[in-house]
Amino acid sequence: MPSSGDAAAAYFPDPAYEKYQTGLRRFAAGIIDSLVFMPVGVMTIFAIQSAPAILTLIWLILLAQLYWAYSIFFHKQWGQTLGKMVMRVKVYQINESSNLTWKHAILRDCVYLGIGILSVPLYIWEYSQGILTEIHSTSAPELALNILSFLWFGLEFATLLCNRKRRALHDFIAGTVVIKTDVKP
Repeated sequence: MPSSGDAAAAYFPDPAYEKYQTGLRRFAAGIIDSLVFMPVGVMTIFAIQSAPAILTLIWLILLAQLYWAYSIFFHKQWGQTLGKMVMRVKVYQINESSNLTWKHAILRDCVYLGIGILSVPLYIWEYSQGILTEIHSTSAPELALNILSFLWFGLEFATLLCNRKRRALHDFIAGTVVIKTDVKP
């Protein structure tokens, strides 16, 4: 059972753990990565409002996996997305000496990737019901996926705050750790 000293250490880290204090940088990196995809969001709004429903369906199915393909590819190739590069943090295997394998990169995003895969039959169902092109309409299954995403994000954030190496749930699943690239070991 962890002692109260362990909990205090998670909130008041010692200098030896400075390289792991990446929470704010990771949050900022996520915002930067979202900005990278902003043009895609604008195109999606255009597709929903003006494109034929079948093209909107195809676009949404591709879009459901695009961000995760980006995240998985960049983490595998460089250990960083564009946002993490700007914010000077990098993802390593837990041993901190090895770059990520495909397995690590996929496992980091497996929950959101699963949600993206689940959205494909949802979009097909919405298309069959004629509600796919209603921009302000949210079906019950879509709302459930949105709530699931939000809950997962909350668990990730809470986990990140409660351990000395600031590992989120996806880091535990994948066996990874995020480290500042501008702090000497």
